[in-house]
Amino acid sequence: MAATVHLLDTTPAVNLQIEPVIKAAGASVSSLYHFFADFRELVETAQVVRFSRFVDVNVGLLTTIVNKSRTPQELRAGLSQVTRSSHTPEMRHLRMDRIEAINATAGNPRMTEALGAEQLRLTRALAELVGTLQTRGWMRPDLDPMAASVLIQAYTLGTVVNDVSPEQMDPEHYYVMIDLLVEHVFGLSQAPWDPPPKA
Repeated sequence: MAATVHLLDTTPAVNLQIEPVIKAAGASVSSLYHFFADFRELVETAQVVRFSRFVDVNVGLLTTIVNKSRTPQELRAGLSQVTRSSHTPEMRHLRMDRIEAINATAGNPRMTEALGAEQLRLTRALAELVGTLQTRGWMRPDLDPMAASVLIQAYTLGTVVNDVSPEQMDPEHYYVMIDLLVEHVFGLSQAPWDPPPKA
């Protein structure tokens, strides 16, 4: 598993072959089939492991920003900094990695179930952070936390369409739009809001 996860740093999952994995792991083909139904299951599991790491790192980063922020202005500054770090080669690679894992779910119930559990974990974790901000009165209380979570993921992952374009947008223009989204759609520029009513 560790060898497969590592090889996916440099080889797209669709191009990964069994021989390099077996060689890197110092294992045998028979040992692979002892733990996995087929080679694709090993690759899919490695993709889910990589996706899980992404979830842990990003949720941890955003949780730290939320917990350290004492004012909506501090929060906006922290979120703006995260947005502005999204156009590095490493972040482009992570976006492609996520897209490749999501694409592997097409017509594949096994991968859909495995990756879906991690995707739900990410969505719920971000929704919980949204709920925290609503409780503080820093975010519009009328927004559904799960819907806000999906929107956040959509605009962070969505720049993959720019990553593959031969003519790149100016990232600064995108940052301005995300800042406006955070401030005016999520309502951080109008804070404090009255907390949402308790159910």
